[in-house]
Amino acid sequence: MKRIRVALVSESFYPVSDAPAVRLTSFARSMLKNSRFSLRVITSNRSNKGFENIKIEKNFFPPSNNKQANPIRALSELFYGFENLIRLFIGNHDIVIITSPPFLSLIVVSFYLTSFKRGKYIVDVRDYYPAVYFEAGVISATSFLGKTLLRIEKRIYDNALFVSAATQGLTDEISKKTKNRVKLVRNGYDSFLFKTSKKKSNRFNVVFHGNLSKFQDVEGLIRLAETLEEQDPEIRMIVIGAGSKDYLFKDVNVSNLDYLGKMDYRDVAATISKSSLGISLRKEGIIGKTAFPVKIYEYLGVGIPTICAPKCEAGDFLEKNKVGFQFDTEDINGIAKKIIELKRDQGSYNDLITNILKIRDQFSREFIGENLVNSIVKEIEE
Repeated sequence: MKRIRVALVSESFYPVSDAPAVRLTSFARSMLKNSRFSLRVITSNRSNKGFENIKIEKNFFPPSNNKQANPIRALSELFYGFENLIRLFIGNHDIVIITSPPFLSLIVVSFYLTSFKRGKYIVDVRDYYPAVYFEAGVISATSFLGKTLLRIEKRIYDNALFVSAATQGLTDEISKKTKNRVKLVRNGYDSFLFKTSKKKSNRFNVVFHGNLSKFQDVEGLIRLAETLEEQDPEIRMIVIGAGSKDYLFKDVNVSNLDYLGKMDYRDVAATISKSSLGISLRKEGIIGKTAFPVKIYEYLGVGIPTICAPKCEAGDFLEKNKVGFQFDTEDINGIAKKIIELKRDQGSYNDLITNILKIRDQFSREFIGENLVNSIVKEIEE
């Protein structure tokens, strides 16, 4: 039986703890379990720790980051994309898995693969570009550039082997733009790291972890900490992460708020497993409405309830399964009231924990990754 040679292109990879790394690492692990796959990874990582048995090619050009000015970020994505093009030209592969974002890099690589017939590709969509550009006010959707990007986006989807999307909302939106297959492949949590813990903090800790970018309601996190300090100072808020808005924590003087900055992924898992409640606050808009942040799966993995805002696909999931709650973004007082209620009502809190333990296993990345691998095999054999 012929082996399937896969090139996985990801701006980051294990042991990095950001969104592309944790998602693509789970795909890699699932492929390595299947003898039909051979795998090479092209990434900006400077370490192959944990994956010494596969070929990991380290990019010379670093990926863009959200602290860069828009023109610099665009150039970074293009340079990164062209380097990946060269690496794919040199190597051998049957299928390339490429992610969006970075969207401009995706354009470069997908155009090369399609134009020169250098293998099939799968597009894995985590964030909805170019819609993100439009919502952020970087580009107008009705401008010549905006319309051009929308046409390119459709072309990328149409020419893919199939498209995978991280949320149902993304799946639905992309399906409106292409007749190609769009598969829901949820993010899930890493069951090797995110485990339930009997060792909890003596205080009721509310934890946030993730990218502190302009799409996260960082100001809301600070207002929530201030509100809790006034209403129940025994509740402690922990914020883990870095990004373009992390500077807001430098001058904050709130006694119950601990900003821990960027941490190793393993330390993130250990910290949130000892906490009582997870939180995810994002800005209003289509990006927030269609989001299902990875952190929510990871809170589920360690067995703690979640509160999220704004009301969205993730919030509907939490309430449907009775494992958390959702609020409007501006309802900081309502969020604080619910946190205090859960701290004081042990019975209600324990009911949420019981519900989490009933469903958590089906959202592990290992379970989800195996389904993706089966989908690839099925598509190849058709």
